[in-house]
Amino acid sequence: MRIPARFAPILFGALLSAAMVAIVSAFVLATTQGRRPGPWPLSQ
Repeated sequence: MRIPARFAPILFGALLSAAMVAIVSAFVLATTQGRRPGPWPLSQ
């Protein structure tokens, strides 16, 4: 699928930010699951 060149940076930025949000939220969810001992950060 071809997209116009002027939309390429916008689309790339949107995909990149969506990927970062997914990674960070997955990390936060994994580290704060019920505050039980788990991965190092935030394990209370």
